[in-house]
Amino acid sequence: GVAGMPQVVFYRNFDEPTVVFDKPITAEDLATAVRANSRPRLIEMTEATAPQIFDNDLPKLLLFRPEAALAEFKKASDDMELRGHFIFATVGEEGDPGLGDFLGVDKAGTAPELFLFEHTTHKKYRLDGPVSAASIKASATPFAPALTLFRPLHLTDLIGSN
Repeated sequence: GVAGMPQVVFYRNFDEPTVVFDKPITAEDLATAVRANSRPRLIEMTEATAPQIFDNDLPKLLLFRPEAALAEFKKASDDMELRGHFIFATVGEEGDPGLGDFLGVDKAGTAPELFLFEHTTHKKYRLDGPVSAASIKASATPFAPALTLFRPLHLTDLIGSN
């Protein structure tokens, strides 16, 4: 006989190598679990990882100068309500300098800066205030109404504008 509820096991080569989905299996919940567990939760941007970050339609949360806010950013990336709905990426000095210019990163700044890049609308936003797991979650859940902590940034033209 069956000892319990059926389970789906995800095998991965990042984060936790084995993840068990043990909720009642519905198409919607299984699709959400696949989306949440198909990518690393936190990606360090390099030339090699750029496709993992940008080759999808998920909004990107990009943390520049991540050192001082890395623990809080990781805590937000671990949040089950956010996981699978956003790409969390850190952008260090070896990251794409053109991306920082496009987003409007303060070149003279020393504090961490968090940007949200919404690929489907080609809009970019900067988080006003300190970077914390609570401020990231408040800004990103749910995405559309929570943009109040982000302010539109118009330092460069948006992608796709003529």
